[in-house]
Amino acid sequence: MSKRSRSRVWLAAWTLGALGGGAAPAQPPGSPPPTGPAAQRVPLQGPVMPWPAPIPARTRIDPDDDLIVTILGDVRTPLADATYDPAADRLTRADGTAIENYYREALGIPNFRPIDKTIHPLPPSGWSSQPFYGRQINAGEVMANAHWLSRNLRWYGGRVVLIGDGWQGDAPQGPGRDWATVSERFGDMAALAEELRKLNLLPGLWLTPHSHSSEPFARVGGVFLQEGGEPFRANPPAGPFLVDPTRPRALEHLSGVLTQLHGWGYSLFHIDGQAAVLDEFRARQPLMEGKRPDGQSPEQWAEALYRQTLEAIRAPIGADGYLLAGSAPAPPAAAGLVNGARLNGDPSPGWEGFLGAVDAAQGGAFLHNILWHSDPGPLLLRQPIPDGTARSWATLLGLSGQVLLSGDRLPDLPASRADLLKRTFPAVDIRPLDLARLTGPRRSLWDLKVAHLGRSYDVVGVFNYGDRERTRLVSWSQLGLDPARRHHVYDYWRGLYLGCFEAGVFVDIPPRDVRVLTIMAEDPLPVLLSTTRHITQGWVDVVSLERLGPETAPVLRGRSRLIAGEPYVLTFAMPAAAKSFIIGGASIGGERIPAGQPPPPPVEVRVSSGTGWGTVTLYSPVTQEASWQVDFERGDLLRLPLAEPAAPAVRPAGITGAEITWTPASQAAAAYDILVDGKPVGSAPGFRASLSGLDPHEEHAITIRPRWWDGSTGAGATVRYRAPLPDPLSLVEIPPLRATQSRGTLALNTAVDGRPLYVAGERFERGLGTHADSSIVYDLGGAYIQFESGYGLDDGARPAGPVSAVFEVWGDGKLIWKSEPVEPAEGAKRMRSRIAGVRRLELRVTSATGSVDHLHANWLDPILTVPGQAP
Repeated sequence: MSKRSRSRVWLAAWTLGALGGGAAPAQPPGSPPPTGPAAQRVPLQGPVMPWPAPIPARTRIDPDDDLIVTILGDVRTPLADATYDPAADRLTRADGTAIENYYREALGIPNFRPIDKTIHPLPPSGWSSQPFYGRQINAGEVMANAHWLSRNLRWYGGRVVLIGDGWQGDAPQGPGRDWATVSERFGDMAALAEELRKLNLLPGLWLTPHSHSSEPFARVGGVFLQEGGEPFRANPPAGPFLVDPTRPRALEHLSGVLTQLHGWGYSLFHIDGQAAVLDEFRARQPLMEGKRPDGQSPEQWAEALYRQTLEAIRAPIGADGYLLAGSAPAPPAAAGLVNGARLNGDPSPGWEGFLGAVDAAQGGAFLHNILWHSDPGPLLLRQPIPDGTARSWATLLGLSGQVLLSGDRLPDLPASRADLLKRTFPAVDIRPLDLARLTGPRRSLWDLKVAHLGRSYDVVGVFNYGDRERTRLVSWSQLGLDPARRHHVYDYWRGLYLGCFEAGVFVDIPPRDVRVLTIMAEDPLPVLLSTTRHITQGWVDVVSLERLGPETAPVLRGRSRLIAGEPYVLTFAMPAAAKSFIIGGASIGGERIPAGQPPPPPVEVRVSSGTGWGTVTLYSPVTQEASWQVDFERGDLLRLPLAEPAAPAVRPAGITGAEITWTPASQAAAAYDILVDGKPVGSAPGFRASLSGLDPHEEHAITIRPRWWDGSTGAGATVRYRAPLPDPLSLVEIPPLRATQSRGTLALNTAVDGRPLYVAGERFERGLGTHADSSIVYDLGGAYIQFESGYGLDDGARPAGPVSAVFEVWGDGKLIWKSEPVEPAEGAKRMRSRIAGVRRLELRVTSATGSVDHLHANWLDPILTVPGQAP
C-alpha cells in the first residue's frame, strides 16, 4: 500500500474516532491498560445532531443587546423568532413569512451551501506551533509537543498537530517559502507524519500555496508575468511570486504541491493569506494571461478564478482531507470548498490577543457550523498571561464551539493551565441561534443553551472586558427563561452552588475575567446540575440518564465516560424547600463481563452533601464508561433566622442606573433578593447589586431582602432613590451604554492615543477621544432636553494624505444633527441640538474622505441640559 493510500485509510479511522464519536485511540503511555467491554469504545466528543436539518434562529437582534446565544442539541427557546432550513437556505419567521436564499442574498454569501459534516462533523481540536514558535519550529519541538498532547489531551479529544510556518525550505534568494523543498530543521517530513500517526495524532501543515519565493520556480510555474515575460513581484502574504489562475501551469502547481504533502501523510492543511490572494486576483487582472469573459464583472471573475484554485487544492486531498482557509478573515468566496475558516490573525499572548479572539468568534458566530467551522485563532494560556485572561480565553473557545487549537509550548504549561485545556477540549457540536451579523460592541454575555438526555440548561459566560470589577444582573427574561420560576445557579470554574432564585442573579466579575454560570430550572425532585469533565457539563461525558424510584425516595441513574486518574464530579441540586432531599448513597453499577475477560478495576466513590446541593466524585484507574446510581432521601435543610441587612446605600451609575450596597447581618443568609418598587429583579449572593433601566423621572423604592436556601425570606431594608439629574451633566462623567470604534478604545479627557486633547492648536481639558468610524451610545431615559458639544479632528493624528470626517448625533435611531466634512487643522466647532424625549443618544463619527487609519476625532466638552437652565 502506498504512503498516500495508508494516509487515507488512517484518516478515515481518525475521523470516526475523534470527530464522529467512534472508537477511542489506545490508552495514553504510562496509563493502566483499559479493561472490560466498556473500555473498548469510549467516544470523545459527544453526539452530533442531524445535519442539514431545520434549526431555531434568532434574527431580530437589538444592537444594544449584550447577549450572544448558541445552542447544543435540540433546543427550544422563546428567544427564537424563526426557523432556518439550511438545505433550502430558507428562513421562516414565526408569522409564516419565508425569506428565500437567506444566506446567499440577505447575508451576502452567494456561494453558500451548508457545511458538509459527513466526514468532518466537528471542528479540529489539538495544537498549533505557529503562535509560540513562528518560523523557528523544528521536528524535535513538534514531537515534544506531540508526546505531551498524546499523554495529556488525547483522551480529551486533542488530536491535531498543526505544523506552522517554518517546515518548508528557503528560496535560493534567502528566507521565504519554497514548497518544493524542506527546511534542514525537519528532514524527512513523511517520517515525521508517521511518528505522529503512531501516537494516534493527526498531522497537519501550514502553507500559502498561491505564492512562492523561488525565482527559478517563478520562471516556469505559471505566475503573473510583466511585459517582456519577467515574473511580476506582487504583494501576497508569503513570497513575491503569485500564481496567475488563468495559466494551466498555475493549477497544476497547486495540485502538485498538495499531492506531495498529502502523499507524505498530512491530511489537514491551513492555507493562509486567502483574503490577500483574492485581493491580488482583483487587482492584477490586466496581467493575467486569460481574458475576463463577457458578462462577468471584475469582482465576479476574481472570485470564480479563486474558487478554481481552491478546487485544484481540494482535489488531491479528497473529501477526507480537512482544508482550513486562513486570513483575517478568510473570504466568503471560499464557501463550500473549505471545511474551516480562520477569522483572525495569530494572537499576541495577553489581553489584546484575547480581545481579538472575541471579535473573531463573535463576528464569525453566524457562519460557524452552518457554512464552515469558524476559527477565532489559537488559544493561548501560557505565562505570564494572568489567570483571569486565561480563564476568559478558555471559556470563549469552550462556549463558542469553534476550532480549538492550543498555541503554547505544551510541556511548559503548569497544571492549572493544563486543567483549563482539559475542561474545554474537545470542540463539540455547538451552532449559533443568532443567524445574523453581530456588529457593534463585544457581547459580554455568551449563553450556550443545552438540551441533552432530558436535561435543559444554560451555560452562561459573563465576561468583564473592563479594568474594574463589575457587578451585573443576569436576568432570566434576557435569557428567554421564565422569570417567575426559580432556577438553580452554579459557578462552574469555582465549583460553587450559588442558590435557587427567581428573576435573575447578580454576579461579581473581577476585572478582565469571567464567571461561568450553569442555570437550570428548579424541579420538585433532585436534578443533575453539573459535571466537571467539560464546560458543557454533560454533553461530552454523560451517556445516559434516567429517574427511578418513588417521589419520596428518588433515584438518578446514569452512565458517564471516565478518564483514568481524573476525578469526575457530579453536582446535584435539591428543590428549595424546608423539607427537601439529601444524598442517601451512591454506587457504581456493573455490566456483564464476557467469560474469560477480567473485570475492570473498581471505581472509587465519594459523596458530599451541602445545604441544597450534593456531589458524587468518581475516581477511575482506567479510561472507561461506567454506570452510577445516586439515591436520595428526605432531609431537613439547616435553617437559621434571617436578619435585616444594615446600612443600605444607593449611588447613581449613569442616568438610568444605580449601584446598591449593604452590610450583611452577622447571621448568615444564602443570598439577598433585590426588589424595585416591589417587583423582584434578581438575587445577589454577595453584598452589592447593579441596576439599569430605572426611570429617571420617578422615585423608586429599592428593597434588599435576605433569603435562605429553602426559598424563605426575611425582613428587608428599603431605600428610596431618584436619579439626581445634574444640570448641566457632562458625558465624560457617565458610562456609555456601549462604545465601538475602528481603532483603540474610547478615551476620557484625552485623545484616543492618550495625549492631551488638541484641535488646531487649542487645548481642551474635557472631552471624548475616539477614532472614526465610531459609535458612542448613552441611555438618557428621556431625562434631558438639549445636547451641546464641540467637535474636531485631533492634532495628534498624522494622516498620510487628505482625510475628512463627519460628526453626527442620533436619537432613538433617528438622525438629529450632522456636520459638514471636517478636515485636520480646522478649528474646533460647536453644535447644539434639542433631544427632548430621547432615550438612546448616539454620537457617531464616520470617514468622509481618505483612509480611516488616522482619523482621531474628539467630542469636546459634551454636555446635557434640562429645561429652564439651558445655556
